[in-house]
Amino acid sequence: IYKSDRYGFRNDDAKWDAPVENVIIGDSFARGACAQRGPADLIPNSLSLGVAGVGPLIELAIMEEYAPRAKRVFWLFYEANDLHINLAREREQDWLTHAFRGPRDDKWLRRETERRMTAPTPRQTATWAEWLGAVAKLLHLRDKLGLTSCPKFNQDFDYLGKIFTAAKRWTEARGGELILVYLPGQWSCSFFRIGDRRVNWFYDGALKAMEHSGAKIIDLKNQPIEVWYPGSHFSQRGYEQLVGHLQRFGR
Repeated sequence: IYKSDRYGFRNDDAKWDAPVENVIIGDSFARGACAQRGPADLIPNSLSLGVAGVGPLIELAIMEEYAPRAKRVFWLFYEANDLHINLAREREQDWLTHAFRGPRDDKWLRRETERRMTAPTPRQTATWAEWLGAVAKLLHLRDKLGLTSCPKFNQDFDYLGKIFTAAKRWTEARGGELILVYLPGQWSCSFFRIGDRRVNWFYDGALKAMEHSGAKIIDLKNQPIEVWYPGSHFSQRGYEQLVGHLQRFGR
């Protein structure tokens, strides 16, 4: 439980009225899920724009609409679901591609989101077949046996690279620097191993998309980071380890 700021992000509201050196973009990891203090709480003069469950396209829109001018923008890319789940879902929403063109005003995302949330939509619930299908996949057992891997559907690395390029262009136009941070997954994509090229295709593709943007990169793929629970978020110690990497890069 935490008290949000004026826009619903996990920050002390007073931060919006003071100079900001670092902005942290991303999903629940950027927000600091499962910890008393998130990344922005651990780095002085930092602001978190992290939102749970979002992917790169919404993160780009959030950055364009909410991010204040800052010296650095740290963008956390989580390999386990940012691409084949979150971005794939976001690309189905044509209105979100507006982020590529840049906001025409500073409230388009808020206005469009509110309109769509209040519009009547059919209720969607999981069917028994879908639930049984998930159980039948035996993900936990396959995890223990090392038989899981990142699915190869909906992995559009070219589109991801375009998002990162747009983010870099936007950041630099405001006098800042974009730094892309590769976070290793604790679930589907976490079973790739550096050195085994046969199972490293996702890491290679995502890193190529980052490099294509021309932004600086913090690659944490092979760095041990303590997690709160397998398949979940970092522990408090894990966030401190993450912040250590960010701060060393920023010096």
